[in-house]
Amino acid sequence: MNILKQIIFPFLLLCLFACSKPVKDEQNEIKETEVVNENNYEIPSDLPPAIQSLVAKHNIREFYDKEIISFDIELFFNGSERLNGTIYSRTNSSKVKVEKADGTVLLFDGKDVFITPDSAQYKGARFDALTWSYFALAPFKFADEGTKWGEPTKMPLKEPDSLQQAIKLSFENGVGDAPDDWYQVYVNPETGLLEAMAYIVTFGNTPREEAEKNPHAITYSDYQTVQGAIVAGKWKFYNWSQEKGLAEQLGEATITNIKFVEETEDLFTPGTSTERVPAGG
Repeated sequence: MNILKQIIFPFLLLCLFACSKPVKDEQNEIKETEVVNENNYEIPSDLPPAIQSLVAKHNIREFYDKEIISFDIELFFNGSERLNGTIYSRTNSSKVKVEKADGTVLLFDGKDVFITPDSAQYKGARFDALTWSYFALAPFKFADEGTKWGEPTKMPLKEPDSLQQAIKLSFENGVGDAPDDWYQVYVNPETGLLEAMAYIVTFGNTPREEAEKNPHAITYSDYQTVQGAIVAGKWKFYNWSQEKGLAEQLGEATITNIKFVEETEDLFTPGTSTERVPAGG
């Protein structure tokens, strides 16, 4: 998965969106309310207008004004637990830590992944260290350097005959661990927030042509306002096709205890009994 970088935004859209943020009302619906932005973060003007609006709706300026985001995750696929633990990530995604409930720790230092303890049997450590934090922070990463956006198009999501806007996201060569990945990003037409992403997985040197035979999608719901930033508390995973949209559900995740914290000296320091997983490994 790709680690996306920094964000800028044109003055007129800043005036339009920086003055408001969505919060939950008593019926868990998103509505607009006043907010004051005190940082100087800007969003790029070369993004498609719908994506400019999306990142503003998620209050990206508040997000990047913070240092570290952390959250608990319970992730299930095909009825089995895939991940249970706590994830810490710098808001710029340059370092990530996954503390599993079984005591295993994965640490991404910007290049390599370290596993503690070194005796832990862990297939796909690098994938887990990078993927789930990316999914959680996706709305705040859409303007990173190296991202490429297609033209907005209409395609199904929940119903084959009900079309809604989607925009294809791909990446320049050499960006992240899987530059051949692509996403179809669906914007919720009512809230303007991220509703879903269809995607392929080429991680582990899977050829794009092979990955495109088995595309999936993740949907986002249960949005919460966390110190101004809008973060999803529920994910669902599905098989997906461009012709029909969502198909069979494959899994789901619950995201809780979302908060911003300050970085401590030892937060991203590898343990004493640690195995290194190099880039590409």
